[in-house]
Amino acid sequence: MSLGSVLSSSQDRALDFKNVKPFLFCVTMDYLAGETTGMAFERKTEDRLQDIEKLTEREEDDAFALLDAFLAKSKMQAVCK
Repeated sequence: MSLGSVLSSSQDRALDFKNVKPFLFCVTMDYLAGETTGMAFERKTEDRLQDIEKLTEREEDDAFALLDAFLAKSKMQAVCK
């Protein structure tokens, strides 16, 4: 759904802000409803996570296994310094 379709689909031309706010502020409805974990991600990180979600289940598992291994290595290196 695009902002244009939200605006043009309004029958009485009054803005339905529950549909418009996410477009104006680049946030999700979960955030607006207060149903988030409080974490904020950069746009690039969100795009990457969305790309991972598009992978097959096997590929997604592999991507997260690789990420988990990298993070574990980084944490160990930080402790050993």
